[in-house]
Amino acid sequence: MINVRDIISTEHILEASEKDSLSKALAKLPTSHSAAFIFSKDKKKVGLVNPYHCIIRSSLPGNAKVEACVFHSPKLYITTRLDRIIESFISSKIHYLPVFNQNETFAGVVSARGVLNLLKDAAYFNLPIKSVLKRKFKPLVTIQENDTISTAIHLFKLHRVSKLIVVNKDNKLKGVLSYFDIVNFLLTPKHKLRPGDKEGKKGTFYSQKVTTFSKSFVLTLTSEKRMHDALEMVLTKKIGSVIVVDAQKHPIGIITTRDFFNLVLRPSVGLQVYLFQKNLSKSSSEIVQGFYASLQALLRNKNDISKAQLTVKEEKQGNLFKVFFSQSHKKGKQEVIKSEGRNLKLVLQDVKNNLRGLYAKKHTAKR
Repeated sequence: MINVRDIISTEHILEASEKDSLSKALAKLPTSHSAAFIFSKDKKKVGLVNPYHCIIRSSLPGNAKVEACVFHSPKLYITTRLDRIIESFISSKIHYLPVFNQNETFAGVVSARGVLNLLKDAAYFNLPIKSVLKRKFKPLVTIQENDTISTAIHLFKLHRVSKLIVVNKDNKLKGVLSYFDIVNFLLTPKHKLRPGDKEGKKGTFYSQKVTTFSKSFVLTLTSEKRMHDALEMVLTKKIGSVIVVDAQKHPIGIITTRDFFNLVLRPSVGLQVYLFQKNLSKSSSEIVQGFYASLQALLRNKNDISKAQLTVKEEKQGNLFKVFFSQSHKKGKQEVIKSEGRNLKLVLQDVKNNLRGLYAKKHTAKR
């Protein structure tokens, strides 16, 4: 029996002060999925800053104060079920999350890698990689090795991914460009042009080739290998993903931590609920993240569903919220639930109630 207490760590926790600059806080992080933690004096409140939430989603400047950039993750306790913790890793896109005791005091940090280490011998991963690739909703995002960093940033923002697969003109794998590889340059204040300069230093950065910043060392496997093989490589080499290639070294897919977790949550179908947010404030985003985790749990055993998507939009400066949920069945039928209103919690609850009513109606019809 896996116990959350077995994977909680109180050592080597990266901290930041609310008065630190964002660039100073993020400079402490070793990976794009890491986080710097901000503690209240009594340690009953813990916020964090992370590259994805501060740069990819929000485009905050490097000189912004940490107190204006804090993200509050779903609250986890030492009694929280493992599946709920995994859902929080997926929904937050952060692989280090705070855990609390029942009296609301800070207990430590739980990591995605710690969870995977505990589960590494489980039967969940005894699947061919090719069967997992077939279930992935998003296409592989590639970039040419001679493209510019400006093009790379556009792709990062467009697809909301943390890694781009770098290929040559023959579409052969050359490496990986992580958003984390360039984040420090993006946080550098823009330099003013001096007389005689054609472009500032930051302008020079945007025009540089992708190969200048990409990593050529990557983990690769063919699609005939099993997820066990991929997980062993990720844990042994301490690299977050494996690139799947064909016989000619053309990249055809990528296996990430999220793929391993999806197998744990939904081993039979690997169903993913895709979340899209537009114009949400920080407080609204926190509400949506909590709802998203509960939605994942609601859909976990719906084996007849092949794809699901939740879209939440905030309009008129928070005076109107629009929520769209769609699910596609394996037989091709699609169902859509819509709701809107001024109270985000009530709008989300309306969607959940309608969804539960839909499932209850189907269950009754089968009896």
